[in-house]
Amino acid sequence: MTLEELAPKLQEIRDKLVNEARERVMIAAATAMKAEMQDRIFNRGEDVNGGKIGNYSQKAAYFTKEQFVRKSAFKAQGQNGFKGERVVYDKKAKTAKVVKKPPQSMFLKEGYKEFRDIQGRKTDTKNYKLTGSLEKSIQVVKKDKEILIAITDADESKKRHWLEKQDNKEVFKGSKSDLKVFRQAVSDEIEHIRHSL
Repeated sequence: MTLEELAPKLQEIRDKLVNEARERVMIAAATAMKAEMQDRIFNRGEDVNGGKIGNYSQKAAYFTKEQFVRKSAFKAQGQNGFKGERVVYDKKAKTAKVVKKPPQSMFLKEGYKEFRDIQGRKTDTKNYKLTGSLEKSIQVVKKDKEILIAITDADESKKRHWLEKQDNKEVFKGSKSDLKVFRQAVSDEIEHIRHSL
């Protein structure tokens, strides 16, 4: 093999190594940024601008057992503590009897905030974390030659759009702090690759 024949092979190897290094750097940076975004949204409760996402509703509401993450926290009761005993009067027989039909939901005077509190969830800062399914659906994925941070579940993606619309805030885009973490991770991974050569 001559030098002229070797040159294209060497260029091909170089291009492959550069592409592999680029992908490695982008995966490391996207993973670091994803972790920062998840912490910002699901722990600190901050929107894309670093402000509070909002506050939990304290408007009285009913919740069904299916809505509870901790099913043991559910106690069927209506408004004013009604637990389902009713006196039914039969006009023909001129008798009355007690009928037990428990409510199918739980009335909470302080609404969604109380719903979260009785299940041991944070209520001081709104943070979009109840079951953890939305947070878990945020993944680093490779699509074609791009590395992306994406919500990989269609239902969770709908939930994300509904939450942002409800709060009238952008939350799931990269914030300045997210991008700072991304840039630092790029720099760190390039340095790591350089030292491994």
